[in-house]
Amino acid sequence: MTLHLVRAYTDAARVKGSVPAELADVVKEMKGILPYAGISLLDTIQLKVRDGLDIQDALPPCTLEAPGALPVFYSVNFHLP
Repeated sequence: MTLHLVRAYTDAARVKGSVPAELADVVKEMKGILPYAGISLLDTIQLKVRDGLDIQDALPPCTLEAPGALPVFYSVNFHLP
């Protein structure tokens, strides 16, 4: 499984980076239903899915964050996939 981590922005002027072409339809749908002005790709993770898989890590640092900002974490869990 490929997991794409994206960041959504309320201010289009702050968007840094872009998304790959294969995610264009997904981003278009997200923009249509969510109140965000822009979306960029943070990271792509390849997973071998199995029951009980639990992934936790820090998101990559963003250049927009204030110096000394605390990291943001994500968690992905699979049970009976």
